Amino acid sequence: MGVFSKIVNRLTADIEVPFALDKDMMRIDDTEVHKSVRERTCKQSYTCRLL
Repeated sequence: MGVFSKIVNRLTADIEVPFALDKDMMRIDDTEVHKSVRERTCKQSYTCRLL
């Protein structure tokens, strides 16, 4: 597990996940908030490399 994964897991650990199933009856654990946190963390990492 890389540093990026550890950071994202810590940031999203307390975000509640509503119970939802996809068409194959698999639970959807990824919400819009989770996606936003991952995107922001990635952009922040990239921005810091440019400085």
